[in-house]
Amino acid sequence: MGPFASAYATYGADIGAIGVGGSLFGHPLRGSDHVAAELEGWQFVTEEGPSVDAFVRSCMIEADDVASARSEWPQLTEILTDAGVRSVCSLPLMAGPSSIGALTFYRDMAGPLGTPQLLAATALAELVAATLSTDVLEHEPIIEDLLGPFDDLQRATGVVMAHLAVSPAEAVNEIRALCIATRRSLQMTIVDIIGGRAC
Repeated sequence: MGPFASAYATYGADIGAIGVGGSLFGHPLRGSDHVAAELEGWQFVTEEGPSVDAFVRSCMIEADDVASARSEWPQLTEILTDAGVRSVCSLPLMAGPSSIGALTFYRDMAGPLGTPQLLAATALAELVAATLSTDVLEHEPIIEDLLGPFDDLQRATGVVMAHLAVSPAEAVNEIRALCIATRRSLQMTIVDIIGGRAC
């Protein structure tokens, strides 16, 4: 059981979360379930959302009502609401003064986290950050396990690079564009590209 599944099992009910997802240096990680993982993947694809903002800004990002965040996250808002998410809270994962990722709680009710919920979420983010910064960053096999359905993203990027003769950054952008055009999740798109059914 990865840290995000453990997070959900331990704190999900206390925080009122239907799922917990995470990212490391902007890369989506395995979530507490496939829905949370897909939502992290869509934030990587759209380059917007609470996980992205919390990581970049090194501060907590909370949307009490996801529907009202359309101006800030124009592409992601519909994806969140379609998944039954009504509010989100994302906390940066800090390693000293630096943000190394984000931990996001997806909730099926509107409204902010209460004080006890926020304290639990903060404590959990600190625990996950400590685990990642001390144990994971030095052990690639553990990182691969945390990547879960996203562990073949680099391979898919290589396939696109070879097929289109583009740079790594351009290949990632092509993968993002394909996800958006087909409305297929990052996980499914990676499988399609590697299987020769896309690109």
